[in-house]
Amino acid sequence: MAGQVGRAVGGRVARRRIAWTPWKLARMLVRVCTGEAGVWREVRVPTAAVEAARQVSRERTGLTQEQTRLRNQLRG
Repeated sequence: MAGQVGRAVGGRVARRRIAWTPWKLARMLVRVCTGEAGVWREVRVPTAAVEAARQVSRERTGLTQEQTRLRNQLRG
């Protein structure tokens, strides 16, 4: 099973593939159970309300960028 990890690079998300095997996951689980820190990180899934607020901000940013692009086109 292969997963993808995304990180922001220059305004876009670069993806790198991570190869997961059942053995690797089992070893990681053993490391976590023995108390080793930093084996993996928990991901917080945003609530619907938080994601809706972010979407409004994303839309506004997109519209502002489009407005700037169109103004620059007109100015030539």
